[in-house]
Amino acid sequence: MEKIAKLKIYIRNKVKMYKAVNGKIDIIGLINYILKIYPQTKTVKFGKLEEIEYRVNKFDLDVINEVIVDDCYKIRNLKLTPKNIIDIGAFIGDSTILMASKFNNANIFAFEPEKDNFELLKKNVANYKNVKIFPYAVSKIEHADLSLDKRNSGGHVLIHTNGTAKSNIETIEFASIFKENNLKSCDILKIDCEGGEYDIFLNKENHKYIKDIKVILMEYHIFDGSKSYLLKARKLENTLKELGFKVHTRTSKNILGQINKDTRMLEAINIFTS
Repeated sequence: MEKIAKLKIYIRNKVKMYKAVNGKIDIIGLINYILKIYPQTKTVKFGKLEEIEYRVNKFDLDVINEVIVDDCYKIRNLKLTPKNIIDIGAFIGDSTILMASKFNNANIFAFEPEKDNFELLKKNVANYKNVKIFPYAVSKIEHADLSLDKRNSGGHVLIHTNGTAKSNIETIEFASIFKENNLKSCDILKIDCEGGEYDIFLNKENHKYIKDIKVILMEYHIFDGSKSYLLKARKLENTLKELGFKVHTRTSKNILGQINKDTRMLEAINIFTS
């Protein structure tokens, strides 16, 4: 009986998520979304944003819910007029197109290493002329691979291979984003890279670039609430404060109001440049 009750809750929650994005129930699409039967893609449109193509049987719709419907990064609340925006962990383009539409005069540099996600990202930003996309993970790791999460298409984790296995992804160092694109500054940095944020923010070589960013929007990760990641999270927050940011953190929730225990949301405002 307990298993049946859990199944009912699972189905009810999936129906709510599907309806929140699509506005109506498409039975075939809903069944595929719940059962994850085959890699069918569909499109969904929000207001003035271009259509977003997503995979019915993946985690895509959940991410779209979080980023566009719930505006988990609070992108719509931003008041500045940015010139340059960097999106690390662009996934299929949800946050990228939201920023590209709101800040249509800004140059946006979006990074997504997983090849299937990148192909959808390419399609979804095709009509946004202010967006450049790169199939890279942002990391100092030279030999790297992605540990693919079969359940969550947005939850792939970068791992070291120590040169023992052929890498299936390319990487770029954070500093190289500025050097190779001739960026003198970055006004908005949005980042969701499944734990890779610690290597970026705790690397002192990157601090000369980070300290001049105006706004940082980030989902940072505390996997299973482990002590080591809790310590890293505290160090990351303190590092940003030391670099001149006012840091706000909050719990991460899905569209059903359920708290995501492995992640938190962070907004950092530079008190010297804002």
